[in-house]
Amino acid sequence: MAKKIGIAAALLLLAAGGGMQFYTAPLWAMLVLLALLLLAVALLAGADLRAALVLFATYWPLALLFLQDTTHWWGNRNIYSVWLAVAVLALLTDRRRLSWLPIGLAVALLLWHGSRGAALGLWVGLLVMLWPWTAARRVLWAALLAAPLLLWWRPETAIYRLWYWQQAMAAWWSSPWLGVGFGGLQSGCWIPEPGGGCQIHAHNMFVHVAAEFGAVGAVGLLVGLIAALGMVSRPRWNWALLAALLAHSMVDMPLLWPGPMALFVVLLIYPYQFFVPYKKFAGVVTKNLVVFSYSRRNS
Repeated sequence: MAKKIGIAAALLLLAAGGGMQFYTAPLWAMLVLLALLLLAVALLAGADLRAALVLFATYWPLALLFLQDTTHWWGNRNIYSVWLAVAVLALLTDRRRLSWLPIGLAVALLLWHGSRGAALGLWVGLLVMLWPWTAARRVLWAALLAAPLLLWWRPETAIYRLWYWQQAMAAWWSSPWLGVGFGGLQSGCWIPEPGGGCQIHAHNMFVHVAAEFGAVGAVGLLVGLIAALGMVSRPRWNWALLAALLAHSMVDMPLLWPGPMALFVVLLIYPYQFFVPYKKFAGVVTKNLVVFSYSRRNS
């Protein structure tokens, strides 16, 4: 139970601090580092990630509502919406007791934020999660093919994505093998914003990697993802969450931010059970610390 609470607390910290600009919010940067440490320790001790995600998802919508409306705290709404989509998918995995209040609140907040990328991620994640339990495969295929229609939610800004991709591909074409280098899209101002300034990323993970690291980087990313995803058996909830994050990454760059990136890496490697050899070690260390503290208190 303590390990599950530890992961849930770490995820809450990552969700809260992982959407801030760290150069203007050093406190949140420290909290994110603390969350990463807590997450690593809990996983090495063998915590149940799915149960911890359910616990996190139960409280994240309420925490986000409190932070935004009471403390007037705000960061990147598209990044915070990532966690709302994750919350809905995580809560739906707990079929013993569906928590409709946090699910409804998470969906309402996602719609209020207006994040099409997070909505697309939730849509794709739901399709992956529901696929085995329905015979109406044609309906699901139709829903999947209809997902691009989400781009026309707030159409006045949706057209910017096409502009971002076009400019990023022009950057890639200028150096097709190795790209313009890390951070080159921003430093070279390859994607000028219509209202002034320069966009920092291409709003598509593969287009961004191709532009900055060329064909070599894009092929390496694709091969690495296929290898990591296909070399081990995964539970369906793991596939659904990974699919949601990857779908969102087709129209935005949530994995540039530390919170979503940390969650993606954990989801990717969790089925490999890298932490299994450390379970016994972590248990021995914890036991020795308790014995040491008890002996010091009674000496």
